[in-house]
Amino acid sequence: MKKIGSNWLVLIAAVVIGIIAFIASIAVGQGQRPPKIDILVTSRDLNVGDIIQASDLLTQTVYEDTRNAYYIPAAEADKLIGGYVTIPVMSGQPIMRQNVIAEAGIGDRLSAILVHYGKGFRLFTLHLDQPNIVAAGIEGYNPGDLIGITLTIVTRPQAPTTPTPTTSPTLTVVTPTPQVIDTTIQDANSRIWPPIAKDLFPQGVRVVAVYGKPQPQPAVTPDSSTVYQSSSTQVQPQYLVLLVPDSDVELLSLALTSGDKLYISLMVKGSDTPTTGFSFWDLEDWMKSDRDKILGGGK
Repeated sequence: MKKIGSNWLVLIAAVVIGIIAFIASIAVGQGQRPPKIDILVTSRDLNVGDIIQASDLLTQTVYEDTRNAYYIPAAEADKLIGGYVTIPVMSGQPIMRQNVIAEAGIGDRLSAILVHYGKGFRLFTLHLDQPNIVAAGIEGYNPGDLIGITLTIVTRPQAPTTPTPTTSPTLTVVTPTPQVIDTTIQDANSRIWPPIAKDLFPQGVRVVAVYGKPQPQPAVTPDSSTVYQSSSTQVQPQYLVLLVPDSDVELLSLALTSGDKLYISLMVKGSDTPTTGFSFWDLEDWMKSDRDKILGGGK
């Protein structure tokens, strides 16, 4: 009887040890697995140009790996909604940051800025080192600044000449209908000949990116300690990336190529009211008006 009892004790001890070993092996196995993360996957096929909706997104749990930086965490779903698909994504496939134009996309993708403003805008590059641009140093600009662009024209381009017809065309005599003419507007329009100046964007243009700022370069001092100083030897292109309405892109492009000078100014707040423009003849009338006031004793 004692032998049978001892056998049972050995059997029970073996079972207990086996269970403990099994639990320990599971714990070790779990401990060796990488942590998990929740990422966003698609609920349907997404094609190029599709706008991402909340219903297009699902959450999937995966193990962390070397591709974590390319996945979009589930916590960033709100930064993905409203974005645009640039690379097709199959249903159930993880959405990579480079697949979309959205705030949750790759950080250096300028086109993601357009998602915040909807349709009707473009990103326009304004090179500050062009000879006809007058602007502050590149160090004076930062993303988010509001700028104005004032165009000046000194001479007016000559209109193309019309060749003289070889035969005399039949002329039709048209009797004009008399109209009442606003002399104030007529006088103002008669003074729009160059030299003239015009504020192209009284509402202001938003700066979204700045390139060409001097980068600090390490310099070694005699005591071997490292300090940083601004580099002035490397010449880099200096330009601003502007958020410009679609309707004004052609205007700004022509002003850059045909304007004698473009003056870039910083603004605090723009105006929705367009400007009338200013000519030399307006300046002359303004000066005459001030002279009359001063010489006439303010009368």
